[in-house]
Amino acid sequence: MRISQVTPLSERVFPVSYSSIELIVDTLKDELVYHGHEVTLFSPVQKSIKKKGIY
Repeated sequence: MRISQVTPLSERVFPVSYSSIELIVDTLKDELVYHGHEVTLFSPVQKSIKKKGIY
């Protein structure tokens, strides 16, 4: 299944140290990919996301 995650966060989504919402977004993405889904993440601050592409 192709899934899009949209987050309204104004901060980076994959920071060096995780806060609760970033951890939830990242964990959800990882679990969906683990179960065979194609996940695309949309965030307003894409330039600070270190992981690029479709997961």
